[in-house]
Amino acid sequence: MVWCAVRYGAMWTEYDDLDFFARSERNRETYITTFFNFKLYNKLNNKDYRNIFHEKTIFLERFKKYIKRAWIDTNRCSDTEIKDFLSLHDTVVAKASHGDSGKEVKVIENLNVKNLDSIISYLKSNNLNLIEEQIVNCDEVRTLNKSSLNTLRIVTVKKNDNIELLFAGIRIGGKNAKIDNISQGGRVARINIST
Repeated sequence: MVWCAVRYGAMWTEYDDLDFFARSERNRETYITTFFNFKLYNKLNNKDYRNIFHEKTIFLERFKKYIKRAWIDTNRCSDTEIKDFLSLHDTVVAKASHGDSGKEVKVIENLNVKNLDSIISYLKSNNLNLIEEQIVNCDEVRTLNKSSLNTLRIVTVKKNDNIELLFAGIRIGGKNAKIDNISQGGRVARINIST
């Protein structure tokens, strides 16, 4: 594991998630591991705009005309406003606006039978400041995994004035999972961009 970190820039999660322990040297060299991903990220992305993509509430506000779900930032709302939001939804997704890899994501179901004061207390004590309306996949995508939200990940690069697609994949949650993050047991299947 240490050798893979030094030689390939693989974090322990990649060593485990991507089965680096079982891969040949030649195969390991085909991966853009976390270390090299960060190097590319720093080289290709303007640092003045990075916070838009790191802080979920900033992203949601910036691109609100494209966002087709209700959401609130509990850091900017009163408890009454939070209760009003929760009372509109049977199920919500709560997360830390600065979180990553799905570690801070909680799906809260059956809100109509729960104590809203205790939910607000739970959200605040766990720094889950972003509450979103639950998204449900269409029937075709739900067949891949009915318990999770399965999403597309599309990697692009702006070169001159053109946007180039580097990679597209569909992320699918693990068995009985609510989220599709690889670090939380999900999987990704590559999509052929040209077809």
